[in-house]
Amino acid sequence: MRIKRHIQYLVSASILASPSAQAAPPDVNFTVTMSEAVNVNTGSGTPRIAVNVDGQTRYATYSAGTGTSSLTFSYAPTIGDLDLDGVALTSPLDLNGGVITDLNGNPETDLTFTIPNTSGVKVDYPSLSMDFTNGASGRYTLNGTAYTGLSSFLTATSGSFTRSSTATYFDSTGTLQTASNNTPRFDYDPATLTAKGLLMEEARTNYIYNSEFSGLSGGTYSAVFQASNHWELAMPAPLTAPSVIMTPGTTNGINYLDMRVQASNTSGSTQYITFTMPIADQLAVTNGTATIAKAWLGVSAYSSIGGTCTVDFQVRSMTSGNSYITSRDVTVSSTTPFQERSTASLVHGATAAKSSWLSYVSIPNGATCDITYRIGAPQLEVGKYTTSYIPTTSAPATRNVETLTIPTASWYNQSSGTFFNDVSWVTFNIGLYPMFFRVDDGTSNNRWNAFYNHGLLRLAVDALTSSVNQGSWGVSYPVSGSGKISCAQQLNDSNCAFNNALQTQTTSWSPPPVTQLRLYNSASAAGASKWFKTIKYYPQRSSDT
Repeated sequence: MRIKRHIQYLVSASILASPSAQAAPPDVNFTVTMSEAVNVNTGSGTPRIAVNVDGQTRYATYSAGTGTSSLTFSYAPTIGDLDLDGVALTSPLDLNGGVITDLNGNPETDLTFTIPNTSGVKVDYPSLSMDFTNGASGRYTLNGTAYTGLSSFLTATSGSFTRSSTATYFDSTGTLQTASNNTPRFDYDPATLTAKGLLMEEARTNYIYNSEFSGLSGGTYSAVFQASNHWELAMPAPLTAPSVIMTPGTTNGINYLDMRVQASNTSGSTQYITFTMPIADQLAVTNGTATIAKAWLGVSAYSSIGGTCTVDFQVRSMTSGNSYITSRDVTVSSTTPFQERSTASLVHGATAAKSSWLSYVSIPNGATCDITYRIGAPQLEVGKYTTSYIPTTSAPATRNVETLTIPTASWYNQSSGTFFNDVSWVTFNIGLYPMFFRVDDGTSNNRWNAFYNHGLLRLAVDALTSSVNQGSWGVSYPVSGSGKISCAQQLNDSNCAFNNALQTQTTSWSPPPVTQLRLYNSASAAGASKWFKTIKYYPQRSSDT
């Protein structure tokens, strides 16, 4: 008698075994339904069904049901399994030394079945996973064990995070916070409150002496104001009835000054009411030095009659005699929201000796202005792109370099593996190569990494084995942006994809011997502020698909 059968997978076992949801994924159970009860004898072997997991053969092994018409077969995902378009079953059922009979003891020999649709059974089981988008509650896994919080995860991996200074970031409410030494920063967009991930930056210094406006009290000023707290307010003599009402405050953790500026100008030329750092505090620069300025700036009330008044802040280049050379500016007019803004980078020329940060209200000839603007968190940096805010109260302050290092011994496969990285960045074309992931041996002789190639304005991936280049890829990318980067390798077979754009396979490839994963910014890997959202590693080469 022929036993009719079909197979179905349990709806409750349909999974996407994502590390952000769970650690070791549960078994996936498939049920084979017979037309009558059967017995399963596993004395010499256990029946099983072959499961295709992205080209890897796994098995759903018989686990329950003997004496009934429903047999359960269970697939236990193996670390490294990755199949995001659904696993596939293979007919016929493999007895694997076992025996299936009807209740009268007659062996069942026809083991074919109708293959069901298993596109909903998706598996994502990395050996290493870091989800940085939930801050202190982030999900981290190591070989199937989950850790809540980066600290316990680093302990388990013998990893470390270092930054020998404090640093600022925005929390999930959009409030500026300060992280203590060697404490990672889980940053959020202060406007949208969207999680941006783990913020990693190179060392930078804020050369403004008092960015927190410490000691500046409110008041009304109608002439030059010069204080020992590293700020100056200047009003040109030709202005009629100039007045500045200064009111300090704090919003979302940012110290600010509200400046109500009132004046009329009939002098015949544009006049400027300026608020700036004193000459004695200005940054010394030389030919080729690049500086950039930023601040939180907004205009809350605006009235301009007889001409268009504007609010501006700038990074300025000057001679040793304090003569103006050139500047880069951020300019707003009418009412604008209080938000972070930055100038373009200014590269100083041969006659430059000083750089300064300056804000002002410009009043054209014939205009009468009544403008209230808010300025907060001013910053003057040496570099071509801005970084996170560095508070100062009486002298320049430095935020030091950040590095996250994880030894590879417990989760990495030397011969075959796949990385996935979801990252965003802010950078500039300055000839440096910021890394988005890198595994190496502590030197540059053996490495595998994805980086931003500034010279070509594109992302690239390469590897060295005993200092011999093993190949590279590249795809055009914006200077600042975001991307999902996936790279896979095994002997004579390596490839990458950037945001679903598959690159060209390299067939001459020798996996380099490595000892650590590094996410870092240093002199050799600077040139970007980076927000790491997710990093996963699978100890087998995934398919290009």
